[in-house]
Amino acid sequence: MRLQKFSFIVIQRNFYQFYYQKVHWQFTRLPIQLHRAWRNFSLEKWFEKLRWLWVLLTGVGIVWWLFDFPSFEEFKNIFQSFIERDNPPWTLITLFLGTPTAYVIWFFRDKNNRMQIENQRKDINLKEFQRLSEWVSGQHLPENTGFESGEKKIPVETNEAFKSQKSILKSNLTKYDGAAALQIAAIYQLEAFLKGDYGNSFRRPAFQLLKSLWLSLMYSNVQAWNEVENKLKEIIDNSINKQKWDDWTENNFKLWQESFKATYSTVGQALVTVLGAKSGSILRNHSKDLQFTILAGFNHGLPSLERFELDGLNLEGIGFHNAELNKSNFQGSKLSISNFQGAYLENAKIQGAKLLFANLQMAKLNEANLNGIDFSNAKLNAANLYEARLEYASLIRANLIFAGLNNAKCNKANFMMANLFGASLIESSLQEVNLKYAWLYLSNLGKANLQFADLSSANLKVSNLEKVNLKGANLRNIEIDEKTFFEGATADQHTIIEVGEYDSKLEFVRDEVKSNALREQMERQGLEFVDD
Repeated sequence: MRLQKFSFIVIQRNFYQFYYQKVHWQFTRLPIQLHRAWRNFSLEKWFEKLRWLWVLLTGVGIVWWLFDFPSFEEFKNIFQSFIERDNPPWTLITLFLGTPTAYVIWFFRDKNNRMQIENQRKDINLKEFQRLSEWVSGQHLPENTGFESGEKKIPVETNEAFKSQKSILKSNLTKYDGAAALQIAAIYQLEAFLKGDYGNSFRRPAFQLLKSLWLSLMYSNVQAWNEVENKLKEIIDNSINKQKWDDWTENNFKLWQESFKATYSTVGQALVTVLGAKSGSILRNHSKDLQFTILAGFNHGLPSLERFELDGLNLEGIGFHNAELNKSNFQGSKLSISNFQGAYLENAKIQGAKLLFANLQMAKLNEANLNGIDFSNAKLNAANLYEARLEYASLIRANLIFAGLNNAKCNKANFMMANLFGASLIESSLQEVNLKYAWLYLSNLGKANLQFADLSSANLKVSNLEKVNLKGANLRNIEIDEKTFFEGATADQHTIIEVGEYDSKLEFVRDEVKSNALREQMERQGLEFVDD
């Protein structure tokens, strides 16, 4: 009977987990899909695409109207009566019989003429595209006056000329200023090519050009992360503590963040405005080219941009290092091996997404909707998840060192073997959560709700469990020490506190002496047992 009840609970839990990871988020995504389809719908293009059909229907309609809307049998009788006359109107009959052939000839000639016109336009547009490409790439910029990281170098002769005219209030634009303005204007003009206004054949080359230009701006910053992360690994491997982590944040991570100031230059703003236009529709239309693409420092928070809608896409390996993506929609997207270090994802919708082995260290995920998300083996060290929703989420083997999960809703989430060293989970909701073998050393779980949670074999040394609800929790084989704080924590008769091991039949063999010792130690350190 007990085995049947356990099996039912497992099946029920797996069903809900499957529902939240695969189904629930799609209902919330449906209105967004309908709105996007309506926004992208163009009646003009629809009519243009079915031009042959409208010509055919118009011809049939006119003939039908001329003969007073007859049925097929009536029309057949009318046509037969024409033929049986003494002097049949052969011209009219020939016209009717030849109409299908004429229509077929017109169809192919029209298609051929349209292709010729399209090729002529393509030749003209190709010259325009080549000219804009040269301006966008900066080939027209004066030599030795290029810019690096958003800064420009003023030529010596220009600087001397400016000093000799201090009395003149009116400032004159330099040759570099004009060339830089032309580059920015060319970037904005390429938006029409990205949208397909000049033909679909230019859309992908235009996107690749702007994507490559952004990569050239951000490549050095992205490469610098490797050194920053290597220093973090040294700290983690050599007895990490809060002071060492704060020093790394101040001396390494924040300096790395400041290196992204180039994104706020005029060129960077122009690229972001064009690539991120219409809720990221251009990125969405080129989703096949986004895998392992570097979009580090992408600032979607510009006033001219709306929130990104990148849901349901394959974005594996994409690099959004230090990007501002607040309120963006990534529901159901494949984001495995992606990079969101230091990214801003506050109030983002990421339900049902897969972020296996993703890097979200120091990311801001405040109030983000992460229900049913798969964070298995992901790096979330020092990530800010304040009031985030992680119900039914999978964080197996995830790294959450010094992560902030205060007031987060993590009910029925799976933190099995997760590293929560120094993590803060104050007042978080952790009902029925799976924390088997989790590393909770130095973590703060004050006032958290761990009702019916499974903490078997979890490491709770030097942890704060003040006023924690442990009713019905499984505390089998947990590791604690004299610094584990249980003051005000409550448990009941359903709370499992025991020590032992599993035999060859995977049945738990309780060690009475060690179990009683563990229970007494927890009571000495503040744990209280209350009635239901």
